[in-house]
Amino acid sequence: MRSQLSSHGLSLRRGGVTPLTVLSLALLLGVVAVAVDGGSLMEQRRHVQATADAAALAAAADLFANYVANQGADPSGTAASSALASAAANGFSNDGVQSIVTVSVSPQKYQSGPSVGQPLPAGYVEVIVQSNAGRTFSNIFGSGAIPVRARAVARGQWISINDDVIALNLRTSSAVSITGSGGLNLQGSLRINSSSSSALSLSGGGGVTASQYNLNSAGGGIAGWLVSILNGLGGSPPSISYGPPVADPLRYLADPDPVALGLPLRGTYTRVNAGTVKDLYPGVYNGGITVSSAGTAILHANSDGTPGIYYLQGGGFTVGGPSNVKMATGETAGIMLYNSWSRSVDAINLSGSGTLNITPPSTGIYKGISIFQKRGTASTAGPIVNVSGQSSANVTGTIYAAHAMVSLSTTGAANVLGGQVIADTLSLTGSAAVNINRGTQPVANTRTLGLVE
Repeated sequence: MRSQLSSHGLSLRRGGVTPLTVLSLALLLGVVAVAVDGGSLMEQRRHVQATADAAALAAAADLFANYVANQGADPSGTAASSALASAAANGFSNDGVQSIVTVSVSPQKYQSGPSVGQPLPAGYVEVIVQSNAGRTFSNIFGSGAIPVRARAVARGQWISINDDVIALNLRTSSAVSITGSGGLNLQGSLRINSSSSSALSLSGGGGVTASQYNLNSAGGGIAGWLVSILNGLGGSPPSISYGPPVADPLRYLADPDPVALGLPLRGTYTRVNAGTVKDLYPGVYNGGITVSSAGTAILHANSDGTPGIYYLQGGGFTVGGPSNVKMATGETAGIMLYNSWSRSVDAINLSGSGTLNITPPSTGIYKGISIFQKRGTASTAGPIVNVSGQSSANVTGTIYAAHAMVSLSTTGAANVLGGQVIADTLSLTGSAAVNINRGTQPVANTRTLGLVE
């Protein structure tokens, strides 16, 4: 009797082990499937995201390169082609089976993300990459490819620089120096990179008016007592923020190449004097330009209606006495003075007591820049750029002089001596406030290129 019971119990135990073994094997296979296919999918997801990022950046770079002509759109499809080529180089050929690459460029609409259905801003591109991954062990749970998706948004734009004045020097005292009773009036913001506690220096009674003061957080940027004489717009209290210094926003911009631009040689040691009126045209001026003795120089744009570049190959541009420098009547394309200096005497010195009128390029890579001086270095500063409006002065656009001082002075309250100034340091003198006002003219653009989503 005992033998029969023992045999029956053993039979029951054997019958219970079999389904447990099958269940355990199934669970083990499930764990293996998750581990193998899950790990593979995670790796594929990283690859797909990296591809979407690279493709979006490739398209954004194309949009930036052609921004002058296309204003952030892609009429010829080169940006979209760049994105597809980048994706294909990373193994996603957009064949519709193994991979699908969707590229949307402004003014098309977002296909996904928080702004889905909204138009892409100018210069923006959205790339969605889908990889249809095959299965291995996970076939036990289902069939068919597993879609792996990633999305990236990038932008390639030229946008206006927000600050009206940027003093780039990082350490010097008197990075912005104001002497005399005039002061400085800005419609926009004043940015001082210097960490010196005396980065802003005021003497003689002149004040400062600006919408915003952006100062270096390392040293405070200004002595405490100066805060009481800073003004916001309309007499409001000043708005002051502290943060790290900013890089030169125009550091990417190449100096004009007279050969590549096809600039003709216009003369050597060009002189306008003795009460004469002389028409000047874009080109290379060896030895620079001098206007004196009540002379009048008329600055023309290119004959085809595009902006003109006056390439000063040494000698600078000097205006003195009751002389005049004017834009040609009826021409709206604008001009840029480029100072290719080699010595400190090769300076731009616009200090005549007559009429001074310069309008920057309205289009092109140098849009908004009225004066561009070849960059100096930390060890070799460029010549001082001096603009002094005594009678009637209206210099609009950006005055750009990296590693050099810009000196502005006026006796006329209505004079405008720039739409924007970007320089190592800025010095202001005179009995009337220096007005820096963008007005209706453009100022320089800065490059914005990178991922945003």
